[in-house]
Amino acid sequence: MACGPSSMAIGLAFVLRFPGPVGETVLVSAAAATILGELVAPPGLRTALRRAGEATTQTGPQPTAEVAA
Repeated sequence: MACGPSSMAIGLAFVLRFPGPVGETVLVSAAAATILGELVAPPGLRTALRRAGEATTQTGPQPTAEVAA
């Protein structure tokens, strides 16, 4: 399960349950963590896959398979 939507749901639940500065702080923290995760996770995953030998550094056109009609 993705962490971003879960974090935002928890933040929303807090802001509805605890209106005011506490709920708003939790919601802003959840939003910041979600945005940071969206920016950092894809390059980190790509790097980890390259180190494991699962991904190549080539970014050119990929081979395609033709399907008979």
